[in-house]
Amino acid sequence: MSGTIRKRFWTAVRHEPDGDRYRIMLDERPLKVPGGPLLRLQSEALAAAVSDEWTRAGGQVGDAFGPEMLPLTRLAGTQQERVAPRRPAVVSALLGYVDGDLLCYRATYPEVLLERQQGAWEPWLDWCAARHGARLVVGQGVMPLVQPVDATTALEQALHAQSDAALTGLGVLVPILGSLVLGLAVADGALGADAATGLALLDETYQLEHWGADADTSQRQAALLQEAREAERFMTLSVGAGRGPPGTLQRWLIEGRVQGVGYRMWLVAEARLLGLTGWVRNLRDGRVEALLQGPEQAVSNLLAAAHVGPMAARVTGIATELRTDPIAPVGFTQASSSDQPLEPYSSR
Repeated sequence: MSGTIRKRFWTAVRHEPDGDRYRIMLDERPLKVPGGPLLRLQSEALAAAVSDEWTRAGGQVGDAFGPEMLPLTRLAGTQQERVAPRRPAVVSALLGYVDGDLLCYRATYPEVLLERQQGAWEPWLDWCAARHGARLVVGQGVMPLVQPVDATTALEQALHAQSDAALTGLGVLVPILGSLVLGLAVADGALGADAATGLALLDETYQLEHWGADADTSQRQAALLQEAREAERFMTLSVGAGRGPPGTLQRWLIEGRVQGVGYRMWLVAEARLLGLTGWVRNLRDGRVEALLQGPEQAVSNLLAAAHVGPMAARVTGIATELRTDPIAPVGFTQASSSDQPLEPYSSR
């Protein structure tokens, strides 16, 4: 788990219970954090995903691999070694972003940018006030703000209430987004990493629309988005207790330009990243139908992203339905096209 390039020495990977947690076995050797103790994971869903990382790392015995191939492992090690033993310090560091929260600093010009900020950011300040009892003040320009004591106190309480895994994810998300509010929204499942990153890059996106993009900027934005996705996935999988109930089951009917644009392939990849089970298929009438099961937060996050989909798609609406006929946990697949969607419960 160090930052250096290493060579693969194992042939098989598995995860197994270790008391109330899970451990990873590389052949017959347990995986350890750099400090020496065993890496112990809080959910079977996370353990399975970490196991998959090590199964893929390097490919064959003797092949080289680096830490970029093990994002979940790095986050799990950070949680165990750096977050859990020093929670007050982590909370204090995150609380330091309150006065400088991106959402509270609005442009003085041009008017179109200010309107865009207002429309995109204000709903999340409202969410923060409703969800955490923290009403933050807004200013224009770059003069520093000092947020009300009661709002800062409320956000401090919200941070103390987070799990170790959530604090670990927030430690990645908040610096990337420049916003504690957006980070808490992702941790709460109210906002997906993709949407949160888009909100954080709103000013930059506006400038790119007028002056054009360059390769360095695009590469940097892609790297930020990837880090945000990894943090979100870590938090989602950490919550997904494999020994518990299967979570929510939803049927989606997706309308718009969603066939012939890679929408099903995109949805399969995103669902697998979040550890969901189910299937997606085309319908003869041009819609896409999906049946998804997993932790409610993960399904909610994917639903937010599904309204956008891959680049060539144009989603006009997604009808959702809660189901109660659980599906077998056999992964997430692309099913054959169908003439008719599943029968809705309301018509039974």
